[in-house]
Amino acid sequence: MNISNINFQQMNQDLETKGWFCGEKILSDQSCETLTKLLKAKYDADNFIEGGVSKGLDLSIENRIRKSLVSWIEDWNENDELKQINIFFNDLMINLNEYFFLSMKRFESQFAIYEEGGFYKKHLDQHKQSPHRQMSCIFYLNDCLDGGELVVFNEKNRNEVDYVVKPKRGTFVLFISKTIFHEVLETRSPRFSLTTWFRDDEIIPFV
Repeated sequence: MNISNINFQQMNQDLETKGWFCGEKILSDQSCETLTKLLKAKYDADNFIEGGVSKGLDLSIENRIRKSLVSWIEDWNENDELKQINIFFNDLMINLNEYFFLSMKRFESQFAIYEEGGFYKKHLDQHKQSPHRQMSCIFYLNDCLDGGELVVFNEKNRNEVDYVVKPKRGTFVLFISKTIFHEVLETRSPRFSLTTWFRDDEIIPFV
């Protein structure tokens, strides 16, 4: 994996002042291509499900709110690219914990596909069904040529648009899960991404 052009000092400052950070060409073209091949292989193997508004027992399919396909990452050792992504996310979590005095303990990730007509209405990532999500991040794996923009709303005024992210291959977005409302506009061409949430809880093993 090749991560470049990411300024952690600037990232921390942006999160502190406005609640979000965006950087272009952070993930290399080669890494994006490798992850896209894995995403497509999972799709061909029917490993994608319809995206819901929550996860697990509280999963709710609301086509009025969201239309996308997702595949959760269960094995970070599936290939070398995922191994390196796993290392990066662990390092990022340590950085965020130290800078913001957080206690995030783990992260969960999914591949996401927005096909033609896909969208996700304005929402927060931290809510009643997912209270432990602290930080959210997205790696865009391809150039979505038409639609699919991520609308980021102002941290202090949820009705004010702060920034519109064009989904380009290698772009990285990071934001605070409980304060940044965001929306995915309708896609008119395929949109591939790897989305991750950093959490402050631990996995409770089955006894």
